[in-house]
Amino acid sequence: MHDLFEFLSAHDKLVTAFTAIAALIVSFLSILLTVLNTVMQLRHNHKSVLPIGHIGVEDYENKLLVRLWNHGVGPMIIERLQITETKTEQQISNAIIDAMPKLPNDYAWTIFAGDISGRAITARDSIILIQLDGDPSNDGFKEIRNQVRKALAPLSVKVEYKNIYNKKMPPARRVLDWFARPTWSTAITTIPMPRSRAQ
Repeated sequence: MHDLFEFLSAHDKLVTAFTAIAALIVSFLSILLTVLNTVMQLRHNHKSVLPIGHIGVEDYENKLLVRLWNHGVGPMIIERLQITETKTEQQISNAIIDAMPKLPNDYAWTIFAGDISGRAITARDSIILIQLDGDPSNDGFKEIRNQVRKALAPLSVKVEYKNIYNKKMPPARRVLDWFARPTWSTAITTIPMPRSRAQ
C-alpha cells in the first residue's frame, strides 16, 4: 500500500490524465445509455398509440352496412378513402355513397358519410360509411336492398391513415364481394333496426 502511494505521488500528472480519461469514458457511456433509453421510450410510445384500421361489412335481410373500424390502441387519422372498381381498379370516388343508386323518394339512407379525409377515429371506435335499414317484408325495400347489394359487390375500399406521430400506417383494404354472396333465410339474418341518425 505504501508503495502504491509513493507511485501515485511520483506520477501525479499521469494519474490526473488517467482520471480525466476515465471520467470522459463514464460521461460518454452515460450519454449513450441516455440516448438508447430515449430511443426505446419513443418506440414504446409509438407502439402504445398504434391504430389498426379494419373495414367491416354487415349484410342482413333488414340491414346493409359498411363500417371503418379502428381496432388499435391509439387515434387513427384518416388521410384518404378510395372507392375503386375491383376488376379494373378504376377509382370511382372518395365516398361509397357516390357509387350507390339513387333511392326513391319514400326511402332514405339510415347513415352515410361523404369525404372523411382528415377525420380521426379514437381507439375501438368507428365511422359508418354507409347503412341502409328497412322492413324485409316490404317488397319496395327488398328491391332497393338488392340494388344496393349489386352496387356494393363490385367495389373495393382502401383507407390510407396515419397515427398521431404523423407516421403513415399500412392501409386498410376490403373487397366488398361479400354482398354478392347468396342471401340467407330472413328468419336467421333479420336483426333489430336501430334509430336513424346522420353520420
